[in-house]
Amino acid sequence: MRVVNCFKSCLEKEVQNEISSAKEAQIALELYEDCIDLCSGIINYMFKKYDRKIMSHTNSSILLIANHLLISSQAIRVLTLKGYYYEVEVLSRSYAEGIGLSIFLFENVEEAEKWYAGKKIDVTTIKLFNLIPKFFYSFEETNEMNVLYGELCNYVHHNLPALSDFLRLSKSERYVSDGEKMFGAPICQTPFDFDKEYVNGLPCYPLLLSYVLMKTLYKEFNKKQKKAFMKQWVNLSRKWVNIDAQAEDQTR
Repeated sequence: MRVVNCFKSCLEKEVQNEISSAKEAQIALELYEDCIDLCSGIINYMFKKYDRKIMSHTNSSILLIANHLLISSQAIRVLTLKGYYYEVEVLSRSYAEGIGLSIFLFENVEEAEKWYAGKKIDVTTIKLFNLIPKFFYSFEETNEMNVLYGELCNYVHHNLPALSDFLRLSKSERYVSDGEKMFGAPICQTPFDFDKEYVNGLPCYPLLLSYVLMKTLYKEFNKKQKKAFMKQWVNLSRKWVNIDAQAEDQTR
């Protein structure tokens, strides 16, 4: 009976979070849809251009990954709206890895050929993470993403810091005075309470992907399309950066 009650409680909380998301983060949700449209537009442009033509293995690889990342964006969206933020962190690691892999294959044509042939490529996951800031900001390669990678790995591998977050346990609550571990948390947890920051962060996923697609496929666009895609991306990125200010104006 306890499990049944927990399941019912989860469903109720999911609905509450979805209602709160629609009410408190409407601008973010609309912006997310616009970002998805931009990604879809770029992908459709490429497939129309290469209808009955042979596409390079590098571009084919990037588009294959992009299609999966679009589905991942939707999965993250659904989980976020329902309040399953722990699971969002798990998927975020995979998403960032896909972004990094797209960059790696773009910068290493021979590795892209191997990847497209189903062969193992010589790159670590942490390397893929650290390619992202370099690609976006033209930095020298650094290890600045190591901390983020480690935090997300905690969620993927069910490590204590992440599970403590899931069970709402602070560091002090994990142990009693003599150092013995505490296991007093409820067996079944409902979704987290609504967190506006998570919902406002949703547009970041397809926005990140659209930038990677534009930069890796830039030479494939005609002059008119280059201008159109860039204009869309700039407008969407500005809206996302200023999303809190927009939400405040809307409530006045």
